[in-house]
Amino acid sequence: MNDIIISLKNIRKSFLREKGGDSPNFVLKGLDLEVRKGEFISIHGKSGSGKTTLLNITAGLMEPDAGLVKFEGKNLYSLSDYKRSFVRNRKMGFIFQQFFLIPAIKVRENIMLPGMIAKIGKKELMKRIDEVLEILDLKHLAEYYPFTLSGGQQQRVAIGRAILMKPAVLLCDEPIANLDPESSEKIVSIFKNLSLNEKVAIIVVSHQHSIDNVADTRYLLKDGKLEKC
Repeated sequence: MNDIIISLKNIRKSFLREKGGDSPNFVLKGLDLEVRKGEFISIHGKSGSGKTTLLNITAGLMEPDAGLVKFEGKNLYSLSDYKRSFVRNRKMGFIFQQFFLIPAIKVRENIMLPGMIAKIGKKELMKRIDEVLEILDLKHLAEYYPFTLSGGQQQRVAIGRAILMKPAVLLCDEPIANLDPESSEKIVSIFKNLSLNEKVAIIVVSHQHSIDNVADTRYLLKDGKLEKC
């Protein structure tokens, strides 16, 4: 049985140089990556190496100049914008350095947003929210507003929002960059548990090498390609 959930083949991406000029700046240069169900991957690289670009291409948000992106065996960029949005809502979760929580609504409401967009039935939605609150130890904070929480607590809420739809993959861009060591350790532990127990594939791009200690596979993004560490 093929357990590869994401496949990137010979991905190339360039951008126009900020100061003008005719030659484009090639960020990704024939990059390859395969991700299996439940695999925890960490990717490092210096600023400007293309880590966020790689996540955006993987998520179907930024079409590569060349190459093939497959999600669950299907060519992601052969799908319409609407169908790619559907895949992102139902199959992918996103976690960022900034939490992007809505300050005017409570923790519970922030977590339920993807389910409301997907128009999940009320009974099922409430069940999923309770499960997420339990997994992330957020039950006692469900009726709090995000601005009253610590950075680590806010990131757990952001993770809750990301996993509500039971995604097949989590795409994480510098998820612990703004957190203290204790909070960072808790977040990394949550990622590992999701990988092991829920079989969620996790891709983390980060400068924090502490993630390497629990990742199954480690890469360095250098000169537009991934090197296994």
